[in-house]
Amino acid sequence: MKRNSILALALVALWSGTAAAQGGIDRVLAEIAAHSTALDVLDKTAAAQQAAAHTGLTLPAPEAGFNYLFGSEAGMGRRRDYSVSQSFDVPTLSGAKRRLAASRDSVAASQRDEGRTALLLEAKRQCIAVVYENQRLALLERRRRDVGRLSGLIAASVARGEATALDENNARLTLATLDVDMAESQAARTAALAELARMNGGRPVSLADTVYGTAALPEDFAAWFGAVAARWPALRTAEAEVAAARHARRLTRQENLPSVSVGYMQETTPGEAWRGLSFGLSIPLWANRGKRRQAEAEQAAAEARHRDAEVQLRATLEARFAQARALCHAADAMRRAVGQYDNTGLLAKSLAGGQISQVDYLQEVDRYYDMALRSLQMARDAELAKAELTAADL
Repeated sequence: MKRNSILALALVALWSGTAAAQGGIDRVLAEIAAHSTALDVLDKTAAAQQAAAHTGLTLPAPEAGFNYLFGSEAGMGRRRDYSVSQSFDVPTLSGAKRRLAASRDSVAASQRDEGRTALLLEAKRQCIAVVYENQRLALLERRRRDVGRLSGLIAASVARGEATALDENNARLTLATLDVDMAESQAARTAALAELARMNGGRPVSLADTVYGTAALPEDFAAWFGAVAARWPALRTAEAEVAAARHARRLTRQENLPSVSVGYMQETTPGEAWRGLSFGLSIPLWANRGKRRQAEAEQAAAEARHRDAEVQLRATLEARFAQARALCHAADAMRRAVGQYDNTGLLAKSLAGGQISQVDYLQEVDRYYDMALRSLQMARDAELAKAELTAADL
């Protein structure tokens, strides 16, 4: 009975969601953030997009010309023309192009952050899977040791003629089932670790934690969402796209304004030389036709995407919040029940006193361990829901 009491206390400690975490999940996520080749691709892609956004922001290249003309009649000599000119457009001089480039920088950075958040969220899901399998394996190993000892007792009883071969076969079948469950759990743990290694740039990771160690859920969703909404990359991307569309619309308006060119010109003929300043004016009557309407439509689409992103984010997080709260409450209730209604000690005492058979003892203890496993599963599902709520902080 003392052994079973120690086992019950160990199980309660194992399932305590408020236990001090070993920091293994945070450590693994930090490793992936440092070594992931996918994150490196995201960083370099964002840098390339930002570099592309900053091309074409300067004035057009100056133009230089030279003409060497022959006279149509003898004695007229040769004519030489020299010219240098520089054109100036309003979007460049006003800084509209640079403001649009800066807003596109923000879009590229937010899209990179979206990809980073998605990758680290998936990594955290895999970490939760590993921790769950660690808990499950510990539970199954304890259960197998218990059943193994009972199987030995049944084998001795069969030898004395106090139990049947059927009793012994049932115990061995339970052991075989536990072996299959442990192999399945080990395979799931190996697969999750392999996924983490893939995300970690091919470097293996270790995670032996049996507690999650995440913070408790806040009480009020609306207040929490108001405080964290601005940190979500998807919403920041939508906001950045709206800003970029507005700058693009302003740029289109300025592109419809005339551009001017200023230069120097010299004309030389035999005995004469003419030199002075030249001015030009370019009026975009047809080149930008339809661009303003396109810019207005793109701005309206960006604003619609922003409104939809905010609605979808709030609805998704509110659903996850309700799910996580329900699962946390259920997991806490199940954990308390596992500790409060642990009958393993009473069953061991009844078995020793001959009040129940060994087979009955095996069946009743199985019920307890099934309940304990269900508690672990509910705690895992609660952690998965909470992981989505905290994804913006990864």
